[in-house]
Amino acid sequence: MCGASCELRVASCSIIYKYRFIPVYVAVICLLVSCGGAEIQPLTLNAPPWRNGETSVYQITDSNGVAAGTARYELAASDGWTIRREIVAQGATETVVIDVSQAELRPQNSLLTRVNPDGEQRVKSTYNSGGVDMELTSVQNITTYQHFDIPSDAREQETLFHVVRALPLATGYATQINSFVTTSGRIDRVTVQVVKAETITVPAGTIDAWVVELETRTGKTSAWIERAAPQRLIKYVDGGNGGTFELSEYTPGE
Repeated sequence: MCGASCELRVASCSIIYKYRFIPVYVAVICLLVSCGGAEIQPLTLNAPPWRNGETSVYQITDSNGVAAGTARYELAASDGWTIRREIVAQGATETVVIDVSQAELRPQNSLLTRVNPDGEQRVKSTYNSGGVDMELTSVQNITTYQHFDIPSDAREQETLFHVVRALPLATGYATQINSFVTTSGRIDRVTVQVVKAETITVPAGTIDAWVVELETRTGKTSAWIERAAPQRLIKYVDGGNGGTFELSEYTPGE
């Protein structure tokens, strides 16, 4: 959605920094436009609908429907929540671990690590009031540092699916979210809109879901969010490249 540097274009961005392009597989969204006339509501989150230890596994296919890998999300309770996502695809493994606040799901720190035959790359982010400090390490083990000013209400891009899960989704619902893209140091204004209710079949079963569109100037992404608690992410289709995640396994936690 954000760039063209990933072999697996499930949701691809490039880390455009001074020393090297770092392609990454990102199960998330780079977004910015209006909501097609729907009334935008203030951003208000419900209590997170998941439980400590929740685990979700997704099958990934490319735009041609060819199996491309797997994605795994794990949620753990701490002072807030720790969201861990691991994608294994096409000879590369990317892991991102993000600590967010308990109720508002605002980022506190994150670490993205990508390992492929060329080596390991890392992006470490530390959030503070109105800013984020970045530490970037290339495959040559060269580390550089950058600081970005961001809105105090920004969420990290890699957590957006979970933020959407906590929204009060309903027919006609629409809102907007400031999203910080760690792989480019950019802020995007995300428009989120519930389009309709739909019953969908994925490897994990047949599930009643909301079809939620996340729209930008450059494209529109669709996500299917379970209507009943715990409002799981059932499916995600990247509007830019057609890469698809489908839920295949789920453990509710405790």
